Amino acid sequence: MPLKTISEAEIVRSKAQMKAGLLMALESSGARAEQLARQMMIYGRPIPLEEIVGKIEAVTVESARAAGRAMISRSRPAIAVLGPGRGLEKAAVIADSLGRRAA
Repeated sequence: MPLKTISEAEIVRSKAQMKAGLLMALESSGARAEQLARQMMIYGRPIPLEEIVGKIEAVTVESARAAGRAMISRSRPAIAVLGPGRGLEKAAVIADSLGRRAA
């Protein structure tokens, strides 16, 4: 399963990218207002930057794998095909196997 290929280096890189994006969003007053509004709508309170960074730092290889497994198990994967559909049966088999594993 592809989730097993997540490496510590990828997690470190992803954390750095998320923190950089978060900090860059603080430079724009519009983006900051949008972020605060989203936090108020979802959590009912503004989330302090330190709390967000702490949650990012708490991500591990195993927690990322668990999140991926949880996403797959929530619903049956969809398949989109562009073109004549060669290989469609193989894609359907893959979708079925993901659905069974997650169940």
